[in-house]
Amino acid sequence: MGALGFGQERIYVSKVSLASSIGASLQDLADTITAASAAGVSVDLEAAAEGLGYDSFADAVVAYNAEHGTSYTEKQARDALGQ
Repeated sequence: MGALGFGQERIYVSKVSLASSIGASLQDLADTITAASAAGVSVDLEAAAEGLGYDSFADAVVAYNAEHGTSYTEKQARDALGQ
């Protein structure tokens, strides 16, 4: 299971499967993670990527780069998402 953490407490969700079930795009997920980070919520990026059907966060970054013509590294993507 993936985890969204807030402070010392953790709320567990099933690999952010809700995102994939409502047709969220990589950009939707990125926007949500950025907003969560700004609010002080830690997001399990591996679980979020898996929830959209990727094997890893790194694979999701590669897909995002292909979709948007960007060239983020995994570290740059984590930093851009506030993680």
